[in-house]
Amino acid sequence: EFIIIYIKINEDDLKDLILRINKNVSSTKYSCSIGYCFDSSQNKDIENMVKKSDELMYEDKAKYYSMNCIK
Repeated sequence: EFIIIYIKINEDDLKDLILRINKNVSSTKYSCSIGYCFDSSQNKDIENMVKKSDELMYEDKAKYYSMNCIK
């Protein structure tokens, strides 16, 4: 697992980054699951943001496996 922290980015640019990462990874034999948390107010603490990102990453991972499971 990796964590990337951007201090100065807007949510649209962050979503574009996630799309680019998914597109680039999907052109390989690998896959990735991404979760993120965005806080424009800068009021959330990093621990809660990481927790929320982690939850969303596991949701993304579950969605991937439900769509790509071998039967």
